[in-house]
Amino acid sequence: MDDDSRLRTAVEDVLPLAAEHAAESDREGRLAPTVVKAVVQAGFARHFVPVEWGGHAGTFTDFTRAVTRLGIGCGAASWFASLAASLGRMAGYLPGAGQRRLWEAGGPDTLIVGSLMPAGVAERQADGWTLRGEWPFVSAVEMSDWALVCARAGSENRVFAVPRADYSVQRAWTSLGMRRPRATR
Repeated sequence: MDDDSRLRTAVEDVLPLAAEHAAESDREGRLAPTVVKAVVQAGFARHFVPVEWGGHAGTFTDFTRAVTRLGIGCGAASWFASLAASLGRMAGYLPGAGQRRLWEAGGPDTLIVGSLMPAGVAERQADGWTLRGEWPFVSAVEMSDWALVCARAGSENRVFAVPRADYSVQRAWTSLGMRRPRATR
């Protein structure tokens, strides 16, 4: 079975679980941990990860079909799956040393989140960079292993990969956009 058909097949196992927990996710404003785990195990996080790091380097066609199919059961799970895959693809553009740090320890299923809004400031230090700032509206941040964030570094914007141990989460917003439409009479 090729990597793309693997994702299409795996989403069929996630779909009923996501649908079962959709109302709970809506009420709680976050996905159930079992749904998060199932989405990652289905291969969404690794879908676009380079092969050299154990990923599938998959296609957009099969990714889009799988995300769309998952959305039938739960829009929030579909959104999460799309982000888990997309941030893995973005991280594939980091320099080799950055990719190694992301995927060598945690493997291709490392959950990466991100905010590409330049909401912080980066200062060059002798041993790397210091980041200061707050990046709002980072979906799935509570479950993440790494975050890609954009910060102003002098006269340019740069993207930085930050390990989970180096950032904190402040739950300051409630997502309404992924809720199921309510039937009206």
